[in-house]
Amino acid sequence: MSNLTYLFIAYAFIWTAIFLYLLNIGKKLSFMQREIKLLKENSHKSEDF
Repeated sequence: MSNLTYLFIAYAFIWTAIFLYLLNIGKKLSFMQREIKLLKENSHKSEDF
């Protein structure tokens, strides 16, 4: 294989890794936002007592 082929494979690998990393971060952020929302709702309910 030529050097250009290796370069393309390396770029494809790096961009795939970046995409998967950002997807993972997005899932964690979504989960954390739901948790914060639930905690706020629960704290408001406990203030009513």
